[in-house]
Amino acid sequence: MVDILRLDPAELPGCSPFFRDIIRRPDVRQAFLGLARWDDVALREAATPARTFRGLDELIRQNQPTHPAVAETLAHAGRPGAVCILTGQQAGALGGPPYTLYKALTVAALVGELRRSGVPAVGVFWIASEDHDLREVSDITWMVPGRGLQRLTLPTAPAADLRPVAEVVIDTAAASFWQEALELLPRSTHRDWAAGLVGECYRSGRGLADAFRDFMARLLAPLGLCLFDPMAMERHGALAGFLARYPELRTEAVRRVTDRQTALEAAGHEPQIRIQPQRAFLFYLHPEAGRRRVMEAPGGGFTVDGTTVGCDVTGWSGWLRQDAARFSPDALLRPLFQDWLFSTAVYVGGPAELAYHAQIRPLYPLWGLTPPLLWPRFSATLIPPGASRRARQLGLEPRALFDPREETLTRLLAAQGRVERLEAFLERRGELTGALDRLAGSLLDYPEDVTRFTASTLGKINGLVDKLEERVRRQAKADNEELIRRFDTLHQELVPNGNLQERTLNLLPLLSVFGPGLVDRLMQAVDPFDPRHVMLWLEE
Repeated sequence: MVDILRLDPAELPGCSPFFRDIIRRPDVRQAFLGLARWDDVALREAATPARTFRGLDELIRQNQPTHPAVAETLAHAGRPGAVCILTGQQAGALGGPPYTLYKALTVAALVGELRRSGVPAVGVFWIASEDHDLREVSDITWMVPGRGLQRLTLPTAPAADLRPVAEVVIDTAAASFWQEALELLPRSTHRDWAAGLVGECYRSGRGLADAFRDFMARLLAPLGLCLFDPMAMERHGALAGFLARYPELRTEAVRRVTDRQTALEAAGHEPQIRIQPQRAFLFYLHPEAGRRRVMEAPGGGFTVDGTTVGCDVTGWSGWLRQDAARFSPDALLRPLFQDWLFSTAVYVGGPAELAYHAQIRPLYPLWGLTPPLLWPRFSATLIPPGASRRARQLGLEPRALFDPREETLTRLLAAQGRVERLEAFLERRGELTGALDRLAGSLLDYPEDVTRFTASTLGKINGLVDKLEERVRRQAKADNEELIRRFDTLHQELVPNGNLQERTLNLLPLLSVFGPGLVDRLMQAVDPFDPRHVMLWLEE
């Protein structure tokens, strides 16, 4: 039995206005995502249009049926009318943050729904191994008993900078880093299993993306998900086909994305992508420097930043024939390349991904593609036994931790009778604020120089009182250090640094506590038709 509570995502830290609106407003969903609701009817309709499965052979080649569930998926992939439910993520160290796994769980749930209705559905996890932002994938953060939040960074050679993650090799320094990190794991039932998983996958001499793939495959194989690495495929033919008409499509693509940007701004939303017209929306894997370099499109031709490599429009076909494998789509084109390769009926993503996918939907017809349905991933805060116990001892409902920290702490101190002096101060401050407001009101009909001087004077007074309140609050905290320490431990476990747990903490410590059974426990809480955030109580 799984104990859960579902919350409106708009009430959580960091929720963007766009995600808030697509969750709450069917008209915004329809305008920018192309659907009114996330339900079984919309899911089945998304699987109806005929799509071309160009990447089928490569998907089969990259996924050996070592698990019966994967073998079943590959069998479905070969059936007529097979559709893909796709998600993806960078190759984060030690599995990355929990939302990486949550994306995969959502895919598995949607695949199950479609298969039960007779649709041959295939779950695909796209490893973003072309990405060159090594810092984004090499940092890990977790709670260490007695030491709080600890951030560790995987050591890499300077030459790895700006290279695709697939080309970054785990050296001896990195291998010893894993061992040092494992020493920080809590003593728990499945600690040895988790350490063994790291030792098997993140061995010296392996590529970082390859290690990530192996790590995730062991978690996802029982769900039947296939993993796909675009750097491991036969790239030349695929990219040559996808980019064949790009010079004639690019101008229209820029116009359509710019129009979508304007429509988002008119609706009061910040576009996820701000178009730079000179950009080609491609990178180039330079054969000498080995780096993923920006491509630009000045005056109708194409150049590679910092090099002499390039061509005019008439030379594009010849460049592709010679060098297509070195091209790498950026965030604007990568979703289209994914869906050009796979018969993608649904793409599962987080709030930021849904925002930029919404912005590029008008590009799909340029490639003769039907845009996939955009579906929000499962979102959760996990409450392990220790955190649940600490919350009970403090008399706190864990959902209260999503409120601003100072407000929650003040309520906690008040509930325990610890803030009488602070409450008295705040009451007197309220009286002072009211008196100052009345004073300002009594001077409204005075000359402008007097009202300006009044506003300036009262602003200074309020600023000084704000600083006084800050000092009074600090003194109240000093009077209750132990209680606050326990509160902060709980807060950092569930809302680390004021952010969602799923985006901040690394996956491995959770696996060390709950073992391989964690995936099954989480799947019980996944309802793909309910986009609300889940608070999930877990028992060892």
